[in-house]
Amino acid sequence: MICNQHAEFKDAIAYQHVTIVEAHAGWCGPTDCVKLSLWQMGMQNDNLKFATASTDKIQLLKEYQGRVKPMFLVYKDSKRLAEIEGAACAACCKCAV
Repeated sequence: MICNQHAEFKDAIAYQHVTIVEAHAGWCGPTDCVKLSLWQMGMQNDNLKFATASTDKIQLLKEYQGRVKPMFLVYKDSKRLAEIEGAACAACCKCAV
C-alpha cells in the first residue's frame, strides 16, 4: 500500500495484524532493495501488511523528515511497536512473525 495522504496512513496502521511502514523522504523515495523483499513477505503472509509513506506528506511522520537512512516503523492496531533504522530486512522479518 502506498500512503500519500493522512487517511491512507491511518487505515494502513489500524490493521489488526502487523503493518511495516517504510517512512521515506519525498526526494529519495522507497528503498527498492528492501521493499521488494517485504512486499513478497506480505504477499505470503495474511497477518502482515507492508506500506510506504512519504514523510513530506504524512503529518504523523514529520519527525522522520530529512533522514538519509531508510526508516521502517512496525505497527499493530495503530500502536507503534518498533522502529528499525537502515536497510535491515532481517530485523523487519523478525517483527513480522
